[in-house]
Amino acid sequence: TWVSDTIKIAPATYYISGIHALDGSRGWVTMADNSGATSGGIFRTTDGGVTWAQDPTAFKTAGGFADFIHFFDANNGVCVGDPTNGYFEIYTTSDGGATWSRVPQGNIPPKLPNEWGWMSTFSAAGNSLWFPTATTGGVGTGRYYRTTDRGLTWSVHVYPGALSGWAPFFGFQDENVGV
Repeated sequence: TWVSDTIKIAPATYYISGIHALDGSRGWVTMADNSGATSGGIFRTTDGGVTWAQDPTAFKTAGGFADFIHFFDANNGVCVGDPTNGYFEIYTTSDGGATWSRVPQGNIPPKLPNEWGWMSTFSAAGNSLWFPTATTGGVGTGRYYRTTDRGLTWSVHVYPGALSGWAPFFGFQDENVGV
């Protein structure tokens, strides 16, 4: 049974860009800020969506976009957003989403000009996660970012045949085999 509701504590300019639930009680959503004043936020419920709390530190920079959230287990999660201040805005948690820490710039490869991620588009298997990026302005070089340690460090790879403004969809059955 589904019930339609809103996250009442979220500003009116926010909209859901990603969702992850562990069970009937615990879940998280990422919300992007349509006004551009912030990148959005991470919201958490522990009572099946009756009440929500927003993380006070994540996605406070203007000009970004909260793309998606994923939990590897009950404690370890990652939340990815578009670049702000020159690098992708990526946060990790090791306490079930009670607190989030931004991944240091040195742990994330530099972004290309006009590069961004895709809302709710990623694949995860084991401790690994991949997300695609796209570029605009005639660059046309799409890439995918990969972590093998639940979001703490990242590598980047170019995928062939990228069109400007487009990114591929992919899925992985384990940490080494994907399509």
